[in-house]
Amino acid sequence: MSAGKPRLPNPEVKQAVFAEVLEDGVAALHIDARQPGVEVPTSLRGRSWLVLNYSYRYNIDDFRFDDTAVFASLSFSGARYPCRVPWEAVFAISDVRREKARVWATDVPLELRSMMMADSADKEVRSPAMRAPSEGGGAPGLRVIEGAGAATKTPPKRGHLQRVK
Repeated sequence: MSAGKPRLPNPEVKQAVFAEVLEDGVAALHIDARQPGVEVPTSLRGRSWLVLNYSYRYNIDDFRFDDTAVFASLSFSGARYPCRVPWEAVFAISDVRREKARVWATDVPLELRSMMMADSADKEVRSPAMRAPSEGGGAPGLRVIEGAGAATKTPPKRGHLQRVK
């Protein structure tokens, strides 16, 4: 726990959101890789915004999460690396297409706060443009929807084709 940042009072909320998104497919954790306890490849440790994707479909042998962190050996440029992400380092959880995300505004790194209208409450973000900045890229198009509640599941879209007998 760092002296300047209060400890997250309810990591179980992040854990529950993560579990819910995982049930729908791929969950993307948006993390501050500079936080204490984060274990990712050395080349990624200095990033204020790193996105890691998790899914039960990936069949990762050591994938697990508890009330302290997410653990899994993830693939980076074809090489596997045992990662550990404490909930304190997570500032957003989204589906893999970034169509829907839950953002904890108080956990967003200071450098990124200017990109969104942030206050101390948890907010829901809906933006297809929610992408971590690339090495040379500009700021992503995040926007916080004021007063948005907890993430709700959207029904799957049906195809436009019908079977005719």
